[in-house]
Amino acid sequence: MPDQIDSKAVKFLSAEMLVTMATGLILGGIAFGNLSSAQEAQSSEIRILEAKQETIRETVSQIRVSVAKIESHQEDQEKSARKAAEERLRIEDKLDKLTERLLER
Repeated sequence: MPDQIDSKAVKFLSAEMLVTMATGLILGGIAFGNLSSAQEAQSSEIRILEAKQETIRETVSQIRVSVAKIESHQEDQEKSARKAAEERLRIEDKLDKLTERLLER
């Protein structure tokens, strides 16, 4: 009789152990699936952020080019304004000299 009870206890414990192991494996699979999905979603978000970062870099580069063009244009305008001022002064000097000659006569 004790052998029969021990045998039943061993079978019960073995069955309980199998159910526990199966439950553990199922829960482990679910957890792994959730982690995998979360990692995939995170990877997707990282790719999106990297694409946005690249777009921002390109935009900054274009802005830098535009600023350089504006600075160059501004320098050209300053040179042109200086030349115009010098030319105006030269013309004013000539007019002053002409006026002096006419007044001397």
